[in-house]
Amino acid sequence: MASAMPNAGGQYFWASELAPRKWSNFLAYITGGIAWAGAIFTSASAVLSVASAFVGVYQICNPEFTFNPLQVSGRWPVFIAYELVNIFAWFFNCYGKAIPTTAQITLYTSLISMIVITITVLAKSSPKNSAEFVFATFRNENGWPSPFIAFVVGLINPNWSFACLDAVTHLAEEVPRPEKVVPIAILGTVAIGFVTSFGFQSWKYLNKPCSPLQEP
Repeated sequence: MASAMPNAGGQYFWASELAPRKWSNFLAYITGGIAWAGAIFTSASAVLSVASAFVGVYQICNPEFTFNPLQVSGRWPVFIAYELVNIFAWFFNCYGKAIPTTAQITLYTSLISMIVITITVLAKSSPKNSAEFVFATFRNENGWPSPFIAFVVGLINPNWSFACLDAVTHLAEEVPRPEKVVPIAILGTVAIGFVTSFGFQSWKYLNKPCSPLQEP
């Protein structure tokens, strides 16, 4: 669809064009509303993940700091961090000229960090887990009675990572040859994400942790 009908509207435009005339307006409105709500929830979850990461890092650096995220009364540190990240994002988006440069910096920082972490883990971890443990062992430690359900639940995180995959479709009117560039960007994101994440996770689980704070 991104190749045959490139349009900044994305899903609601395709619904309007492809649905029967009798239902096109209604379905386009519903599709647009769902996409809008999804953007809000995705933004909120992204901010929450950043806030949780900040609080987690602070707790690691300050062991005396304790809070219980399972209780409502113990979530205030994450809430405060959440609001601070929101305020920062609001100010940041007031100056759109800085967004492209920041996006490039974060891209290269992410790639370099992945390479550095991978090399460090492989070089410093000892002893290492076997290849059989990494690629052929399935451990269900999350309480679900069925390994299949545990596997499906485990797909929530990678699904969240690709939640904004359609973002490039909304740039169809701002890039040259969108009928070619937009599909390449979408499929390229999936391909690069699979290769890098699969390799990163494989190398990570080669490490045999020696601390109870690390993953089993």
